[in-house]
Amino acid sequence: MILPVFLTLALAAQPVPGAAAGEADCSPSQAPRYEAQRALMGTLFRVVVRSDQDPSQIRAAMEQALDLGRELEQTFSDYQPSSEVNSLAQSGGGTPSPDVLHLLERSTQLHHETGGAFDVAQGHLTRLWRRAERRQQAPDEEALSRAAAQSGMHLVHLQTGDELLLKNGVRLDFGGIAKGYAADRLLELLERAGLSEALIDAGGDLRIGAGGWAVSVDGVARVECHSAIASSGGRWQQVSGMYAHIVDPATGKGVAPNRSVTVRARDATTADALATAFSVMPPSEARSLAAHLNVELTITRHDP
Repeated sequence: MILPVFLTLALAAQPVPGAAAGEADCSPSQAPRYEAQRALMGTLFRVVVRSDQDPSQIRAAMEQALDLGRELEQTFSDYQPSSEVNSLAQSGGGTPSPDVLHLLERSTQLHHETGGAFDVAQGHLTRLWRRAERRQQAPDEEALSRAAAQSGMHLVHLQTGDELLLKNGVRLDFGGIAKGYAADRLLELLERAGLSEALIDAGGDLRIGAGGWAVSVDGVARVECHSAIASSGGRWQQVSGMYAHIVDPATGKGVAPNRSVTVRARDATTADALATAFSVMPPSEARSLAAHLNVELTITRHDP
């Protein structure tokens, strides 16, 4: 699971002449550029579009995309008492919406692919470490044990008819994947509106559509199209000698701040989740899995 973090992805959302030579679909057009932004999911979402369409139609589509982001926030945010994931936790399950069902199925697949390093059933541990951050006092072993006993994908069951059963009070926490999923959904909406040359910046998780877009990843410039980039490890919160930024599902404790990871994939859902998982996996295992899954992984070590 991943707690709020400032991602080290800086966006330069303007065309770079000749940057994508030989790749016509990754060449930026000279169309006017539009941008809109909104605070969502505890961060800032930016929508950037290049298009020759009617400006009023472009702006309307961008606002519709951000409205969708607000709907997804209300679905997945465990900070909002009335969100769907909180309602499911309070009732021990129920019939999930198509968005929750889809993301839960994808999360289950990623859980298996990462050997458990990615786990969205860690809500109790997430909340425990949030409180620890606020108080600047690490949780004691008894509290960690209680939270761990109510955590883990083995407590999450999809029944016949897509009924969700949450055993032993387990709470879902999609914090390590929801922003990426939202970025994918927002881009899909824009593409249906004919705005394929677009980029979504979901607090540093980037979903990039057609056209060449210049981005800077940890200070390295590159041009991207039809891809997604997510990073993890840009900020580390130390609490009583323990690290509360990324919690390892295997231990319930934070991992040491000795590296950051950046993942490039075809979609932001995958990139976001794998950036979380690779942060808790041994580097050699992370690189091996990245090669197997055909995603690009960069691991940057930090001096102690």
